[in-house]
Amino acid sequence: MAEQGLVLDKAKMNRGLEALDKALGEDEMIYAFSLIMMVSSGGFLAVSYFQNRLTTEDIDVIIDPEHASDKGLLDKM
Repeated sequence: MAEQGLVLDKAKMNRGLEALDKALGEDEMIYAFSLIMMVSSGGFLAVSYFQNRLTTEDIDVIIDPEHASDKGLLDKM
């Protein structure tokens, strides 16, 4: 039997992104100095925008190189 991995539907992804937004918004330093841009691609885009499939296994994230070494930001994500 194949190993069952994480399965994310549109509702689960939205809840996760809302929780991430809340966690990042609670940190004043991140909120004030780290502009966060979400670039959606892959399964997230297929499930939430095109709706050509029901689930995906992950959300691909691209971190701005300027913030890639920001340990506080990376810990929150």
